[in-house]
Amino acid sequence: MHVVFLIAACASILAVILICAFLFVNGIPTIGKIGLGNFVLGKIWMPKSGIFGIFPMIIGSIYVTAGAILVGVPVGILAAIYMAKFCNEKVYKIVKPAVDLLAGIPSVVYGFFGMVVLVPAFRNIFGNGNCVFTASILLGIMILPTIIGVSESAIRAVPDSYYEGSLGLGASHERSVFFAVLPAAKSGILAGIVLGIGRAIGETMAVVMVAGNQAIIPDGMFSGVRTLTSNIVLEMGYATDLHTQVEYGSDTYFLFRQALFSVGGLAAIFIFSMIDYHFYARYAGYFYLFSNLLLLVTKFIGHEVNGAKRWIKIGPIQFQSAEPAKLAIILFLSVLIVQFGKKLKGFKAPAVLFAFGALTFLLTWKFTENLSTAIIILGITCALIFVAHPKTAPFVLTAGIGLPVGIVGVRGYVSSLGA
Repeated sequence: MHVVFLIAACASILAVILICAFLFVNGIPTIGKIGLGNFVLGKIWMPKSGIFGIFPMIIGSIYVTAGAILVGVPVGILAAIYMAKFCNEKVYKIVKPAVDLLAGIPSVVYGFFGMVVLVPAFRNIFGNGNCVFTASILLGIMILPTIIGVSESAIRAVPDSYYEGSLGLGASHERSVFFAVLPAAKSGILAGIVLGIGRAIGETMAVVMVAGNQAIIPDGMFSGVRTLTSNIVLEMGYATDLHTQVEYGSDTYFLFRQALFSVGGLAAIFIFSMIDYHFYARYAGYFYLFSNLLLLVTKFIGHEVNGAKRWIKIGPIQFQSAEPAKLAIILFLSVLIVQFGKKLKGFKAPAVLFAFGALTFLLTWKFTENLSTAIIILGITCALIFVAHPKTAPFVLTAGIGLPVGIVGVRGYVSSLGA
């Protein structure tokens, strides 16, 4: 069962690594072509003219998020205090399910409500309904369930002795709650606020429907605005060339498919290991050897696509030879960590684990010319080592970055000598 817990712990780390790999692989070359200053501080967004300035969208995201915080945080905290310390049981049985129901409403439904109710109302009052103010009000409503739920749990987690001690010293019920219980729950309340802010920053569909979607710096709360997430949704459908890379990267589908395959493989390994761990451990090494052998023969029997022999075709079945290698690394290294990790002292264990991962990394890169998958395999290896041996983080980071950079450097130097 140890390997089950290890894989569960690595799942979130792997997700972060895949996201970071996606961002860096697609983002850095594109920003290099545009220029960091022109990209971040540019005030004009005209993709058809080759001008990609996202500063108006950055300001728009800040405006909308700040407005949502002003609306949602005070209301959410006060509602949580009421539900935890002032609400009677009959009212609580009505209010609590209502708050939970708010959390389950899809973003597009919130957006539709804003479009047909809030936008016309604010247009009649302020002259413009598709603006920062409308988006802030709507997002403030959307983050309420998160803030209320987490804050209420934090307040209820405070020991009763805090409240009772305050009453014993002569404080009223309200003073005891606000000056004894609330400060003790501030860390949990702050966590709820942070989660709510994350929801507000990442919200897309509802903002698209009510914010006006104008790629300009807003001059007030009643101006139209476009956020960063809205910009991706609005323009990804017709983006081409560099515009495509700015929006979501030219290899988005490929990386998304790889990420989906990796997550599905993790889930399958997790399920199978719970059913029969001994079977899982017994054949992990064979699976690792088979996957590496598959990488070796790809150069000779692989099906060529875009000038690289990456695909293995067996009848109607077609798959990339590097895909089983990713699952094999997760499977094999997890078993090694559980069965032999404690027997190897010092840096021996991470060194052995890294050697196996580096071998598959090199085979993937050399024989399939699939650099992105090779880097993902190396990232999985480093993540597993880091979870099992946290003290070796400097070694893992140095080796994980140094190996591909060193190989690229040597190949470039050799190529220059040949030229």
